Amino acid sequence: MPKLLAIDSSASTTRVALSSDDQMHEYSTLEPRRAAQQLLPLIQQALQEADIQLTELDAIVVATGPGSFTGLRIGIGAAQGLGMANSTPLIGISSLALLAQAAARQTGGKAFLSSLTARDDEVYFGAYCKAGQSVKLQGSESVLMIFDHAPPVDLPSGLDWIGVGPGWQHRNELENRFGIKLDVCLVEIEVSMRDLLDCGLEKLAHGETLIAEELLPNYVKEKLDYRS
Repeated sequence: MPKLLAIDSSASTTRVALSSDDQMHEYSTLEPRRAAQQLLPLIQQALQEADIQLTELDAIVVATGPGSFTGLRIGIGAAQGLGMANSTPLIGISSLALLAQAAARQTGGKAFLSSLTARDDEVYFGAYCKAGQSVKLQGSESVLMIFDHAPPVDLPSGLDWIGVGPGWQHRNELENRFGIKLDVCLVEIEVSMRDLLDCGLEKLAHGETLIAEELLPNYVKEKLDYRS
């Protein structure tokens, strides 16, 4: 079993997890928005308690957002520094992918429309399908205008989509944007560090790793395109 360190600083509470020998140990900040002060001590605590050296890690997995701008920069910066110093491969996981992974674990579903609130009347969006032990992005992630009267967004057909994430508080408007009616919609869902590690394990198995310069925050600005 690979040894993975996972970092999620995309929300107010920063979390760290270490996976080794089929066991996972999780640590989190005691106070909200304290990533700058507590992230590195959390990582040190995790490694010491597991008796693992940084050089023994197979990869460092990081939630890359969208999320808290400052928190993301701190988590990604820490991973870049540790990866560069120890030649450790890095793996970035989108927060939208984590929503889909959590929904897959909790529902047994196969197709997910992940959405997070952005600013004004916008939401972040990504379509994901189950693939192996993780989920795979269909097309590209994007920002959608909730009240846009443009034609419905094209989605891969023949799938029973599950809506997941806080962006779905605008369910009626988003269903109109996609031209669908959902049977299942999970506005509130808990993403676990196991979800982050499972996504990381799948990418590691397929050699989808990064070096420090390639690990960047996921600001989600690309245009939707499902035609390819």
